[in-house]
Amino acid sequence: KFDDTGWINMTWNSSGFHEYNRSFTQAKIFDWNVTCNKSGYDIINVHDTVHITDVASPIIVLQSPANNSEIKDDNTVLFVYNVSDDSNMSCSFIINGTVNKTDTGLTNGSHDFSLELVNGQYNWSVNCTDFYGNYAESTTYNVTVNVLASNLVIWDEIGRAHV
Repeated sequence: KFDDTGWINMTWNSSGFHEYNRSFTQAKIFDWNVTCNKSGYDIINVHDTVHITDVASPIIVLQSPANNSEIKDDNTVLFVYNVSDDSNMSCSFIINGTVNKTDTGLTNGSHDFSLELVNGQYNWSVNCTDFYGNYAESTTYNVTVNVLASNLVIWDEIGRAHV
């Protein structure tokens, strides 16, 4: 029994033990108690305290490039996102469904990944896991890279242009 629930029957698992699995929805200190009663003549009580410190997943907000934007000036694209949580995190940059890079030990605030891309369409997102194993995925943004090659014109000494 946890201090916020009534009595719960445990199940017998394949390893020969009784077990009870529980997910917590709030950070709190919980007291728990187990009472084993064998036909009324052998009773064993065990109790302890569980300190749940963080049950919230990181919050990820993609900042730039904006969703459905087109990059025309440079093939090196800076992807910026903001993340917040109560503990340190590791975050992975996902481009076209594949992890491109993972940063660890991140704290609240803006972070970025820079990547040189050839012209084309891409989708990007960020996944983060905090110190306590809480996981979050951002929304997915789409971006098109469409950088035109520049033409360099050189004028010779008699006024002819060379491309």
